[in-house]
Amino acid sequence: MKNIKIESKPLIKRNVRLMEVLKNNDNYELSFLVSSNRNFNISLTKKEFDIFKLINGTNSINEIVKLSNNSFNDIFQLLQKFDEKKVLTFSSQSNNFQFDYHDLFYDMSFKKNNFINEKIINKRILVVGTNEIANNVILLLMKMGIRDFVLVDKDIIEISNLSIPFLYDKEDVGKEKNNILKREILKFDKHANITLFNAEFNNNIFDKLSNTNSYKKIDFAIVTTSDPVTIAIDAYEIFTKLNIPYTTVCHLNDFSIFGPIIYRKNEMYEKYIETTKLKNRKPKEFIVQNKKHQLLSFDSMNMFSASNVISDMVRFFNDINSALSFEKKIIFNYNTFDKQEISFINTKTKIGIFTSSSDLSSKLPRRVNNSKKILEQEGYIVNLGNLWNKSIGYTSGNAKERSEEFNNLLSDNDILMSMIGGMNSSSILPYIDYDKIMERKTKIVGYSDTTAILLAVYKKTKIPTYYGPALLPSFDEQDFIKRWNLNSFNKYVVNNQIGIIDNPKLWTEEKIDWFNFEDEKVSKENYIKKMQKNKLYSYNDGVVIGRLIGGNLNTMVSVYNTEFMPEIVEGDILFIEDSNKSVDECERNFAFLKNSKILDKVSGVILGKSENFNKMSSNETYESLFMKFLDRKIPVLTNFDSSHCQPMNVLKIGGKVKLDTFNKQVTLLE
Repeated sequence: MKNIKIESKPLIKRNVRLMEVLKNNDNYELSFLVSSNRNFNISLTKKEFDIFKLINGTNSINEIVKLSNNSFNDIFQLLQKFDEKKVLTFSSQSNNFQFDYHDLFYDMSFKKNNFINEKIINKRILVVGTNEIANNVILLLMKMGIRDFVLVDKDIIEISNLSIPFLYDKEDVGKEKNNILKREILKFDKHANITLFNAEFNNNIFDKLSNTNSYKKIDFAIVTTSDPVTIAIDAYEIFTKLNIPYTTVCHLNDFSIFGPIIYRKNEMYEKYIETTKLKNRKPKEFIVQNKKHQLLSFDSMNMFSASNVISDMVRFFNDINSALSFEKKIIFNYNTFDKQEISFINTKTKIGIFTSSSDLSSKLPRRVNNSKKILEQEGYIVNLGNLWNKSIGYTSGNAKERSEEFNNLLSDNDILMSMIGGMNSSSILPYIDYDKIMERKTKIVGYSDTTAILLAVYKKTKIPTYYGPALLPSFDEQDFIKRWNLNSFNKYVVNNQIGIIDNPKLWTEEKIDWFNFEDEKVSKENYIKKMQKNKLYSYNDGVVIGRLIGGNLNTMVSVYNTEFMPEIVEGDILFIEDSNKSVDECERNFAFLKNSKILDKVSGVILGKSENFNKMSSNETYESLFMKFLDRKIPVLTNFDSSHCQPMNVLKIGGKVKLDTFNKQVTLLE
């Protein structure tokens, strides 16, 4: 293989000279001269100054990589300071340079030729997919000197693929994507070594690779697909069997997923958005009509995602981090630029589905099976209770039958999830096997009428429960809602994570008739619920920490002052929400909170959204009505997304939380 020369670029323009450095306490004051006619000064922290010296000095590449690995924020702050002075080699405002800050960032890490040659240039890389992000991945790999590829894709080029910026021409329509990509790579370097697998990426590719023995020569794999299930399941299974390190990036209609997590990737993303002002400039955009869906393709986001998966590869080869990571991903929404951390499950967690009240699931077998499949695609084993398809006219069974189903599911499941709410979960409370829950430490999750079970289990066992998704209403939904609900469940119920709870940028209370989609011939893919912009509201600024107690208020009232209701004590934080209630019904329930002295004890209140609140002929809102019953100046956060509206955040009943109405935040502390 011929030796590829990788040109490095200086951080600042060549006509900019450093004239003086003065140390001022912990900062460094740098004076520069530009072309003999302009002076400017920049103040740098010690960390920024160390980075500046490394980039512009002769230090070893290992020092640069190790420093940059722990200094993403400092690097981008440094770039921003020089960019404001208009002296960067490539400005964030440059229109003719494709990678703006990306190029500068990678030059910092890959500046020396011997680093490229020794660590990367002789590697053989397998790339799955030839979609738009994949093309950016290939471009970066070629730029870094890699010339040995195994390409996996079975797709044919369609007219819609002509939106891809630098790869396909009109004459390529109808040809195999792999062959065209090979053609372009060979144009770049005719000595490149390209192996093609025109096959779908699934477990069949394992056999193809194994039979050829070519997998033994693969140093790293990058999976780019349009299917998060492929990333979550197939990539993990295939590459762990082959013992090939890998990383992934998934490009969907309106968001991309990439991972595994590199050190402080969240902060890196935030600085990227801030410094390039991506929200305020319109990136190059292509609009493609495909089955009535608009696909928006933002070059900046695609290049950013591609850069991050390449970064994972480079860090792996330099022993900075492990590339094998199945559980953690980052998701970016192209429309809102919102980010989430999501978890894919590597353990065979077992979820039992109990039907403690409504018999609605017996009438919706298609939706039940769709929802079950969605959880199974995440890596879970889902066990339906024996009553999911039963009905006695208004519930799934009598109280004894429903409690037996619940108790039987305790024997062989890690988590018990409600099928759906209803009106009658409280009937089974005397018959639940609380000792078995304590023995197995089973997690219980659900909402609405399941509040009765959540409160009773916490009261009897002292094991916190989870106000969160239920199988039937929460998962067989459009992508944004489904993904958010899965993420919240994975993060807080399965993985017991703590921290500030992100609030979705969009929400909806729109109902669809589930029965319309029970016919196998009817698809709801083209039916999109109308989403609204989201906003939290607060009363009485303050920060309080306490135990979270509550749930669906209408259900909580039905078990209050029984052996199944935890005592509400001084300092607790009350969480309540309700659904399809009229203003007079809500007044009655709020009066209960006041008359029972609950509002005199709690240190703060979280009001979930009230789905389809009926104000009748009044001017009241759910929030304004509640505040009329609160005589104390305690923090109140309203419109929180743990409710019957979608999507839904998980809250931990019995867990310690921090309520901060200054910043409109709820933080799980345990």
